[in-house]
Amino acid sequence: MPLLKGLELVHGRVKKKLQAVCAGIMYFLRSGKSLAEAMQVNEKFFPPLAVAIISAGEESGHLQEALAQLEDYYSRQEQLQSFLIKSALYPIFLLALSFSVLLFFLLYILPQLAAAYTAMNVKPQGILAFLLTVNLFLRSFGFWIIAAIVFFIALAMGKKKKFYRKLLYLPLVKKYYFLMLEIRFCKITALLLHSGISITKAIALATASVEDENFAKGLMLFNSRLNRGTDVNSALEGCKGFLSKLTGEFIVMGAATGYLPQLLEEAAEIAAVDLRDKLEKFKELFTPLLLIFAAVVIAVILCAVVEPLFSMLNALPEQ
Repeated sequence: MPLLKGLELVHGRVKKKLQAVCAGIMYFLRSGKSLAEAMQVNEKFFPPLAVAIISAGEESGHLQEALAQLEDYYSRQEQLQSFLIKSALYPIFLLALSFSVLLFFLLYILPQLAAAYTAMNVKPQGILAFLLTVNLFLRSFGFWIIAAIVFFIALAMGKKKKFYRKLLYLPLVKKYYFLMLEIRFCKITALLLHSGISITKAIALATASVEDENFAKGLMLFNSRLNRGTDVNSALEGCKGFLSKLTGEFIVMGAATGYLPQLLEEAAEIAAVDLRDKLEKFKELFTPLLLIFAAVVIAVILCAVVEPLFSMLNALPEQ
């Protein structure tokens, strides 16, 4: 099927935003530009990675294979992203629900119990007195607390890159984040090498697609050493802490045997399995701990609230 005919079929099956993209590509194709050049005009929609692979596919006469490789790459990236989101959603939901229940108790249930104790001339002490102080504080400054939370959220969204980076560099998160970056680097580099792009250009394009500055600096150092003629094993010395030992060994072996794209794909698959296993284990450990913590907090609050009632009942004279 001719490329223009294929784009016309796609144009009739996608949403309006994509229809405009398809129409733009068809316009440039009819004016004599290549598909890569037509895609490059719309830089906001097509990243340099996709343009480079399509360009290599057109030059080699294997455009269909290049498109299939891109489709497979983006599908796998979407699957990994979906897995990461699902792994994080349940703990976040559990935390939000626990916090909501605690607020409901402090703002609605606790004042009624306090009023009942006051009517029975029972003076709140200990944790109960502290909880009543928290309740009074929330009622007095609730508006300002909400305003401060909204302000900090807006401030974080305004500087979300710095905010996300600080979150991603937390001790428990950093190792998972860097493993995810390693998977992405291996897959992109393998994809570019399969398309016939040289190793130094492939690493440069893969580095440009990495959003983390520290990780990208390590890859840039690796690539600069390769450009100076350093052997792969010595060039990898600059990537310690960025790429795992296994991935480094696969890169050295692939460069020596001529099977670098295949071994990079294998390294990415192994790292992806490792990431899934680590996240599953973390989730299996973290969720029960979170439930136990919530149960302990609720138990302490209930004991603090009910304890004065039992004390009062014990003080009643026996008949």
